[in-house]
Amino acid sequence: MAMEEFPRGTITKIELHNFMTYDHVISWPGPKINFILGRNGSGKSSVVCAIALCCGSSPSFIGRSSTLQDFIKHGQQTASVELTLSNPGGAPVVIRRILRRSKSNDCFFNGKLVKMEEYLEKIKEMNIMTDNLVQFLPQERVIDFSLMSPVQLLENTEKTIGELNLTKLHRELIEKGNQWENAGQEIERLRRALGEAQDKLVQLKQDVEALDVREDIVIQMRLAALRKDRLEILKQQADLRLAKGVLENLLAGLEASSAIVVPFQKQMVKGKVASNNATRALLEAKREIEAEKNRFDSAFFESEPDNLQKENAHDLGVLKGSKKGHEDRLTKVKNFQTAIQNLETQRTDTDVPALKAIVLGLQQEQIQAKKQSEAANARKLQTLSERRQLDDKLQSTMMEIARIENSEDGLTKYLKEHDNLSYRAREWLKQNAAKLRGTVHGPIYAEIRMKTQDKRHADIVGINIPPAFQTMFICEEEADLDLILKEMVQQASIRIPVRSMARGTRQSFIDPNAFKQRMECPAVVSDLFDAPDAVKRFLNNKFRMENIPVYDQSMDGAGFDRLKNIVANGGQVIVPIVFAGPTIYKFRTTRMNSNIASSSQPITEQRAMRELMTANREKPDVAPLTAALDQLRNALEELKTVEQTVTEQVAAAQSKFAQVSAQIQAHKGTIADAEKISNRIRTNTEELRKLEAAVQAFSIEAEQEKTAAKIRERNLKSWKKIRLNSAGATTRNLDKTINLTIGYMKSHTESRDRRLLKTNLTKMWTDWLQYRTGMVDYQRDFRRMMDNLTGHVHLIRDVPGSSNGRLSADALKLYLELPATIPQLDAIHKSKRNQLNAAGDVNENARKDLEKHEAATEKLEHTIATHNDSIAKEKERFAKLKQKWMDTIQELVGKIGQSFSHFYRKMSLAGDVILQHPDNPDHFEKYGFAIKVSYRPNRPLETLSGQVHSGGEKSVATALYMLAIQELTKCPFRVVDEINQGMDAENERRVFKMIVETAGRCGGQYFILSPKVSAIQQRGATEATDRTAQFRQTIKALDSSAEVDTDTDRRQDCSVRQSKVVTDFSDNKAQIRDW
Repeated sequence: MAMEEFPRGTITKIELHNFMTYDHVISWPGPKINFILGRNGSGKSSVVCAIALCCGSSPSFIGRSSTLQDFIKHGQQTASVELTLSNPGGAPVVIRRILRRSKSNDCFFNGKLVKMEEYLEKIKEMNIMTDNLVQFLPQERVIDFSLMSPVQLLENTEKTIGELNLTKLHRELIEKGNQWENAGQEIERLRRALGEAQDKLVQLKQDVEALDVREDIVIQMRLAALRKDRLEILKQQADLRLAKGVLENLLAGLEASSAIVVPFQKQMVKGKVASNNATRALLEAKREIEAEKNRFDSAFFESEPDNLQKENAHDLGVLKGSKKGHEDRLTKVKNFQTAIQNLETQRTDTDVPALKAIVLGLQQEQIQAKKQSEAANARKLQTLSERRQLDDKLQSTMMEIARIENSEDGLTKYLKEHDNLSYRAREWLKQNAAKLRGTVHGPIYAEIRMKTQDKRHADIVGINIPPAFQTMFICEEEADLDLILKEMVQQASIRIPVRSMARGTRQSFIDPNAFKQRMECPAVVSDLFDAPDAVKRFLNNKFRMENIPVYDQSMDGAGFDRLKNIVANGGQVIVPIVFAGPTIYKFRTTRMNSNIASSSQPITEQRAMRELMTANREKPDVAPLTAALDQLRNALEELKTVEQTVTEQVAAAQSKFAQVSAQIQAHKGTIADAEKISNRIRTNTEELRKLEAAVQAFSIEAEQEKTAAKIRERNLKSWKKIRLNSAGATTRNLDKTINLTIGYMKSHTESRDRRLLKTNLTKMWTDWLQYRTGMVDYQRDFRRMMDNLTGHVHLIRDVPGSSNGRLSADALKLYLELPATIPQLDAIHKSKRNQLNAAGDVNENARKDLEKHEAATEKLEHTIATHNDSIAKEKERFAKLKQKWMDTIQELVGKIGQSFSHFYRKMSLAGDVILQHPDNPDHFEKYGFAIKVSYRPNRPLETLSGQVHSGGEKSVATALYMLAIQELTKCPFRVVDEINQGMDAENERRVFKMIVETAGRCGGQYFILSPKVSAIQQRGATEATDRTAQFRQTIKALDSSAEVDTDTDRRQDCSVRQSKVVTDFSDNKAQIRDW
C-alpha cells in the first residue's frame, strides 16, 4: 500500500520489545480500520498500552498500573516501544520510549534523545492526545466516557477536532467570565464604599456646621471676656490715677510739716538736757516707789492667808471673762449688721414664684423645640438618603450617556478593523464637511443596506459589485470631486477611488416591473437592497442591477430547463447572468452555431456584505437618556432646595432649643441666687437678734463695781493692819515724785510753740505712714495692672482670626457691638457657656476629616468611572469573543447532533447531542455537550448516564459519538478497546458496519480491539479477509515463550494471537459495507 494513503500522524509501524507479554513484535497497521481480535488475556490491550505510553500518556490514564515498571516483561530489566508515524512530503516520524526498572526512562524523537516536555510538545503538534477519551479509549476507561460530565465532553471534543484556537478561545472566555464577575463584585464593593463615604461626608458636614457654631460661641465668649478684661484694666487705671493723686497730696503735706518742724530743731536740742535730767529723776522716783511697793506687798502677803489671794484672782478672772465675752458679742453684732447690710444691697426685687412659673413654661418650650429638632433631623436624613439615590441614578445615567457617546457604531468599527483606508476617508470627510457642497457617500459596500437578513441576498449583491468598485466613494456634486482628489487623495495621501453621480443621471435601462414580468422572476438584484439615491443610481447605471433576475430554489436543478427557456427566449440571450437558489448561471450564444451555452457555479460567500448586513449603522439614541438626565437634575435641584429648607429648620430648632435652654439656666441661676440671699439674711437676722438681747442684758460697769466692792471689802481689813506702818514713807516718795513731775512739766510747757511742734510731728508721722502704705499699694496695683495687660494680649491672641495682637475685622465688629458694663458681659459669657454646654462635644478635626474624605470620595468616584469605562470597552471585546465562540460551538454541536441522530435512526433508535447552557450565560466553564438517547419506542430522550443506562447502551452511545465527530476531527488515529462489550449481536453488527462506512467515507485510522468476533465472522468475514488487496502484517516474535508461559496450550494460544494481532480492512470497504 502506498504511503501517500496514510494521513499525517497515522501509525504505519508498531514495534514492541520486552513489553508486557511480548518478547519482540513488529506490526504494520493499515491507514483506516484495524481490528485486533483475541480472547481475554491474549494481549490485545497490551498493544493499546504500548501505543498510549509511546504517545506520552501516563500509566494512571490507562488504568492498568500506576508505574511504568509494571509494563516491563517479567524477568527483564528494560522494555521499549517504537511507533512510526506517517509524514507525507517528508521522512516518517519515529517516536520511541525505553522503560527501565530503575525508574528512569528515555524518550527519542527521530532517533534523538529529548526531554519529556519537548517529546510531549512535538507529539501534541501532530494532534495526538492520548489523554482525551474521545480519541483514545482504553479498556479500563470505557466506562469513564459515559461518566464524563457535559463540561468534560465539550472540552475533550474541542481538543479532538484539533481547533486549538477554539480551545484557547474557550479558556479565554472562562477567564474573562471570571474576571467579569470579579469586576462586577469590585464595582459593587466600590459603590458600597462610595455610599458609605458619602454618608460619612454628610456626617462630617454636619460636624463642620456644629464646629462652626461652637467656634462662633467660643469667639463671642472670648470677646466678652476680652471686653470685660478691658473694662477691668480701665478701672484699675482710674484707681491708680486716684491713688497717685492721694500720694501727691500726702507728699505735699509732708513737705509743709517739715517746713514747720525744722525751726524747732535747735530748741529740741536745748530741751534735750532738761528732758534727760527729768527722766533720770523720774526713774529714781520710780525705783523708790517700786521698792516701797514691794515692801508693802511683802508685808501684805505675809500677813494675809493664801485663800484671800485666790478669791481675789478668781473674781478678777470672772470679770475679765465677762468683759471678753461682752466684747466678742459686740464684734459679732457689728459683723452681722455689716453682713445683713451687704446682703440687703445684693438683694434684688426678684419675684421667685413668678420666675419658677416662667421656668416651667420654658421647659415645655424646650421639650417642644427638642421634638421639632429631632423631626427636622429625621427629615434631613431622609432628604440626604433621597439625594444619594438621585446622585447614584444621575451618575449611572451620565456614565451610560458617556459610554454611548464614546462608542462607535458597528459600521465604523468594521471599517476601522478591516478597511482602514475607507475609515480614514470617512473621517476626513467628517472633518471637512464644511468645504463640501453636497453629500459624499462611501465606500459603496458600506452604504448598502440589505432589505432582509438573507445571507444569499448579501452574497448576490456583493458578487455583482467588483472589489475595485466596492471601496469607491460617490459625490453628488461635481465640484466636490476636484476637492477630494486634490486635498484628500493627493495631499492627505488617502488614495481611494472617487466618482461623481450628479442628480438626474440616467438610472434605468429597462422598466424593472416590465422586465420582471417578462423574465417571470420575483425580484431583481436592485430589489434586494437599499442605498442612497446617488449610490443606487451609480450601481444601476454601471452594473445594470435592475436587469439581473433573482430566482428562488425552484429554478435550480430540476427547474433549469424552464430557466433556460426564459433566459433564451427566441434563441437570443436576454440576460447573461441569472441567480437561482445558491447557484449563478451564465448564458451566452456560441459563435459557431448560435446555440445557447450555459455554465454554473455556486454563489461564493461575501463576508463583508454578510457582516455589514447585521451591523448597526447608527449609535443608540441618547435623547431619552438626556431627558431622563434633565429630569434627574431638576429633581436633584428641588431636593437641594428641600434640603436647604430642612437644614434651616434644623438650625432654627437647634437655635431655639439653645436659647430656651440658656433662658432656663439664667432664670434658675437668678432664682437660686435670690433664695440663697434671702436664706442668709434670715439666718443672720435671727443670730443678730439673739446677740443684741445678750448685749442689752449685760453691763460692764455694774460687773466691775460689783467685783471691786467684793475685793475692797475683803481687803479692807488687811490693809488696815499695815497702813499705819507704811503711810509715812509712801507719802514722802509720792511728794518727791510729784515735785519732779511738776518741774519737768514746767520745763516742757513754757512755750506754746512746743505744742505746735508736737502736733506737727504727730501729723507728719501719720502722713508718712499713710504715704508709705499708699506707695506700697500703688506699686502692687501697678504690677497687677501690667500683669493684666499681658493677659489681655494673650486673650486677644486666643480669639480665632487674630494676628500680631490685633483682632480680625469681623471679630472687631463683634467686639464693638458688645455692651460696656461688666454685669452685662458676665451675663453674655454665662449665656454662651450654657449654649456651649448644651451643644455637647464636637469633632475638633472635622474640617481635616472632611477634606480627607472629600478627596477619598472623589478618588472613589474616579475609580468607579475608570472601572466602568474599562468594563464597557472589555464588554464589547467580550461580546465579540463570545459570539465567535458561540457561533462555532453552535455549528459544531449542530453537525455532531445531526450525525449522531442519523446514526441512531439507522439503528431504529433516537439520539441527539445538544449544547447545555448555564443559568448565567457568562459562566463559560459550565457550558457542555449533553448526549441524549432513547432506547425504547415512544420514550423521550434522556441524558446518557452511567447509573441509568446499561453497559451495552453506553457502549453504543460511545461508539456512535466517536463516529459523529469523525468528519470534524483532526486527530490522526483513534483507539477503542472492547467498546462492543455489553452489546448484543445485532447492535454490534450495526455499529461495526457504521464504523466501516464512516471510515471509508471520512477517512481516519481506527484501532478497534474486541474479544468477540461475531460481527466480523458473520456473513463471510473470512471471505472478506481473503479478498483484502493488501493484508499487511509482519510479526516477529522472539522464541522466549517458555519464559513467559510454561503451559503448552497457552503458548499455542499466544502463537495464534500473535499471528492475527492486526487486521487491515481499509481496502475492502465495499465488501464490508455489504455485511
